[in-house]
Amino acid sequence: MNKTLDEFTRMHNQLLAEWENAIKTGDASPLENMAQHYSVAFFTTKKKNPYVFNRAEALEGLRKSVILSSELQKKFENRIIRMKSSTKAKVFYEQVIERRGQEINRIFTIESWEYDQGWLLTREVEDQL
Repeated sequence: MNKTLDEFTRMHNQLLAEWENAIKTGDASPLENMAQHYSVAFFTTKKKNPYVFNRAEALEGLRKSVILSSELQKKFENRIIRMKSSTKAKVFYEQVIERRGQEINRIFTIESWEYDQGWLLTREVEDQL
């Protein structure tokens, strides 16, 4: 399992590095490794129930957000990776979003991943702190 954890960690490190490049270039395509049944739920402090998006909706939002985020910096802190099996992983971390060095948002994120001829993101839960 350690080999699988190491391989998954390398892939996830690369994905996080791609975020910085996507924000600089506006190209979100390296971040689009989502399963067809992918969904994401966003919990905010302003609404009791989450906003839930399917893969198509999430991709549209992702593409728009990287274009609009050119002056932002996104940090990924306190990451924990747990392998449920050799083909399933969970990742927990905080996203810290800054503008000109000032924190403007902090989001706790849980990602679910499955391996099927490559690692695919199957589900995310994001909760604004």
